[in-house]
Amino acid sequence: MKKVFRWLCPVLFLLIAAAVVWFLHLFTVMDTTMEYINWESSVQIMDDGSEVPFSQDIYSNSTEISGTYRFTGHLPENLSSGYLLFEISGASLTLSLNGTKIYQSSSLPLDESLSMSQAQIPLQAGTTGEVVMTLDVLDSSCMMFPPLVRFIPDGLESVQTFAIANRAAFPAGAAALAFLLIVGIFFINIMFRKPDWSLLALIAAAAGLISHELAVEQGTFFLPASVSHVLAHPAVNVLTILALILYLILNRRRRFWKYLGIVTGWSAAAILIGYVFSVLGDKEFSSWINTMISTAVYSGYSENLLYWVTMWLTMVCTAISAFGTLESFARQQTEVQNLSLRNKLVLDSYQAIENKMQEGAALRHEMKHNLTALDYLCQKGNYDEMKKLLDDLLQQNDRQTQIHFTENFTINAILQDAAVKASQADTAFDAVAKVPADLPIPEQNLCILLMNMLDNAVEACEKIKDPGQRFIKFRCGTKNGFLTVQCKNSWDGNLKQDRQGHLQTTKENDGTHGYGLKQMAAIAGKYHSVLDITHPTDGSFMVQTALKIPETPE
Repeated sequence: MKKVFRWLCPVLFLLIAAAVVWFLHLFTVMDTTMEYINWESSVQIMDDGSEVPFSQDIYSNSTEISGTYRFTGHLPENLSSGYLLFEISGASLTLSLNGTKIYQSSSLPLDESLSMSQAQIPLQAGTTGEVVMTLDVLDSSCMMFPPLVRFIPDGLESVQTFAIANRAAFPAGAAALAFLLIVGIFFINIMFRKPDWSLLALIAAAAGLISHELAVEQGTFFLPASVSHVLAHPAVNVLTILALILYLILNRRRRFWKYLGIVTGWSAAAILIGYVFSVLGDKEFSSWINTMISTAVYSGYSENLLYWVTMWLTMVCTAISAFGTLESFARQQTEVQNLSLRNKLVLDSYQAIENKMQEGAALRHEMKHNLTALDYLCQKGNYDEMKKLLDDLLQQNDRQTQIHFTENFTINAILQDAAVKASQADTAFDAVAKVPADLPIPEQNLCILLMNMLDNAVEACEKIKDPGQRFIKFRCGTKNGFLTVQCKNSWDGNLKQDRQGHLQTTKENDGTHGYGLKQMAAIAGKYHSVLDITHPTDGSFMVQTALKIPETPE
């Protein structure tokens, strides 16, 4: 199941990323476009009324042409509502649709005018037919020739305006989000006195991505000319790239480049999938990719491609930085929990020593009375009572609380605590632990496994009525790269199971006990093992596992 989620998460990431890109792309694509009227025939009408075929493929407004001309074409099919737009300066012209005159004018340009007059002829949706334009040239230096008639759908200018704005605004918005996130991470690190100065380079890169593209696309409309000129300068783009390169140089950590490689692979897969679907479909995305690559290959530089690579890399570095910060906080929290747990173990260890000292003092005091009783029984020759008293003293000696089991502090403290609890439950406790002082397994994981295991054993022994039948035997050691653990104890033969036959703890769910059997099994699974629970034929209950010891500390 873990492997399934390991692959499912990247797939979901790619799908979500593709969906977001597709949704944003909708706001930058113009489905409504301008359509031109192609002149299928053109003739020059001579003074005697004869017609001479005429052809000129280059549109110009500075020709030496003169005379009368007629152009014939057809409206495209399935037109929406809109209007025909054409220039009328410098000509006397007539426009007909399906033989009906729909426009006529004669226009000379105003003196020193830099623009040409235009005419707009409204058309209803679905209009079709033949378009004929007849014109007399009045001033060829200020007219568009041949006449450029185009169909403009209603709302096209607004769509073009918003689409062009979105092409700049969406990437700039993404860069702004990354900018704010990086700044927030930077100040959070300062608050915790762990500043990451490399983030300043990433902040500069994000700021460049925000300002440069907006200044190029829309700076002249919203910014002072001097500011727009500075932000739109190509040097800003160069500085943005250099800042990003500096950030990469400052982050030479293996973990960072590992994450960068993973995200690069995901992104490459997403682009490849999108490219394949585009080739099979509308070919728009694939054509855009091909254009950028071919431009870079033939000219050695593609500003558009470089911009999107820089944008992608900035977003990825931002995400990795945010993840690293969260991971650092989680690691600090774990360290705090481990320190609290270690303090508890130290306290329990001191309490075990103190109990041992108090127990020793009580035994020394009681020993005087026992020696006096033995002397009295010996003088009377009451050997049966004498033997019984000696047996009791031997059993008491066997149940003395041991205060040192192993050089490993954590395991030793856990066993000390268990020994005290076993002594209080009048249970014989036999523990042998051959474990090195340094074990690359977190204290928290050892406590989850061992404390719960020993608590269960003590609780099981408490249910046995005869104290003489209560025992716990614990063995722990390292062998062939594994930490072997075995806990064997007496029990009353009663098991609590769920409907699937799985063992359940018999502890009260009041939060005062350790972790459950599921958490113990999870720890075993984390270290490539299983929790083996058996009840041998000798009437005992045994739990054992073998944890794979990590090569490096976690």
